[in-house]
Amino acid sequence: MKTSLLLLLLLSGRVVGENLLVQSNVETATFMAALFPVSNAMKIRVLVSKKTEGKFFIRLKDEKGSLIYADKLPKHIYQHRYDFDLTQLECGKYIIEMVGNDGSYVVKHIQKEQAILAIPVVSNKIICLD
Repeated sequence: MKTSLLLLLLLSGRVVGENLLVQSNVETATFMAALFPVSNAMKIRVLVSKKTEGKFFIRLKDEKGSLIYADKLPKHIYQHRYDFDLTQLECGKYIIEMVGNDGSYVVKHIQKEQAILAIPVVSNKIICLD
């Protein structure tokens, strides 16, 4: 039973342990991106590779829509790495928005949770909600 549950969790992209998330890949006509958690850190890494010359926008928002971070990748830069440090953010749902120069729009949902493993041990984890 444990093996089938673990396999089901892996296939569905759910958390299978602390800070473990199945990688999420995105591909549009103008850019490709990979999103995944950084091992042993409360960070989400986003690797972006543009296919064409043009601008790329990325935003991190909370569940209320408040902007936490925004960046515009200049048209002459084709690859970039973003590391979103979630340690200072409260537990809750967050949104990563990516927009290509052709208007292609991708949204990824993440959730930061806190679980009490044993008193006084507390563990944070990130869950992909896509």
